[in-house]
Amino acid sequence: MVGGPRRFEQQLSFVLESIHQVPFGESTWASALTAIADYLGAECADLTFSDPVLQQLTRWEQARLDTQTVEEYTRTYMAANWAEVQPRVPIALEMRQGQVVADIDFWDAPARKRMMFFQEYYHPLVQCGECLMGCVSKTEDAPWAYLAPHFRSRAPQQALVRERLGMLLPHVRRAITAETRLQRVQKEKEALAEALDHVADAVALLDRGGRVVRANRAAEALIRTAGGVDRAADGRLLVSTSPAR
Repeated sequence: MVGGPRRFEQQLSFVLESIHQVPFGESTWASALTAIADYLGAECADLTFSDPVLQQLTRWEQARLDTQTVEEYTRTYMAANWAEVQPRVPIALEMRQGQVVADIDFWDAPARKRMMFFQEYYHPLVQCGECLMGCVSKTEDAPWAYLAPHFRSRAPQQALVRERLGMLLPHVRRAITAETRLQRVQKEKEALAEALDHVADAVALLDRGGRVVRANRAAEALIRTAGGVDRAADGRLLVSTSPAR
């Protein structure tokens, strides 16, 4: 990392901010992964979610991978026999949460030359020579997640790069947890809204200030037809007290 301690602190601050903004929609995983790649000196990076029981990839976020590379990986290495055709998968399944490994830990250059994954996909399409893989999370009630920066050279052998990747893993894990919880809340809100819309009576949910937070279809229809109920400019619900005509 060129530029001294101050530049390193600025880079780290930007990376952490990018990661923690993802659950709230203020950043995307593509942006966060780009920041991670820059911070580590990597060419590109991806975040993989897998089902440990089915041994299948369930979600794949990436940054700086071209369309052809993504399509080829999707077609060939997201298949049902993912664990058989992708040599990193069996290793990932045995990793512990927070652990960081590199390709060079398992295969030297001659070994990779004999492996289809490296010769037909990784080296020619990703155009990288080394991958680091960090186990972000391993829990029983959620897909396992792995963060992988990819390097053109053998730089990830350096202990410092592995250390910095390991330092980022808890932050990525917290962002994934927050994202999952917010998505669950959003689904619950959508289910509640759908249930309210099926209620025949007019139902409106108000905040403490009397402003409408949610109104079902019957309530919206009542407001539109001025059936003794109106909505003020600030969102408050107004009920007419005048006698019916």
